[in-house]
Amino acid sequence: MQAGNACQAALILFRDNNDRSGEAATLDSLGNLARHAGDHRGARAHYRQALDLCSDLGETYWKADILDHLGQTHALADEPQARAAWHRAPELYRVQHRVEDASSTNWTPSVPRLQRRPATWCCEPFDG
Repeated sequence: MQAGNACQAALILFRDNNDRSGEAATLDSLGNLARHAGDHRGARAHYRQALDLCSDLGETYWKADILDHLGQTHALADEPQARAAWHRAPELYRVQHRVEDASSTNWTPSVPRLQRRPATWCCEPFDG
């Protein structure tokens, strides 16, 4: 779990330096790691913390992505909250003129799309 350790270290640094945007991005990455490991509860907790920070900062760009990730997590756990998250994310994408993201986030009960694109990691160890 090298990426998780790197993210935890980054989270400490961001918090120590009061970099709330970096903290939100790192919490999103920790949520992605937890989701891919099958820890839906942990993923939801990280995403909610990241969403709170984005709201406090007025940051809507990353908020849309985090809502999408939260929707994926709810869907993987077969939870009805997926629909709510996936309805909020495209609204933000459209305002941001992120047409491709908005159209690929549409969710229907019969066809949840979970593998739209690979997760991005802000905390992968650098090997070069």
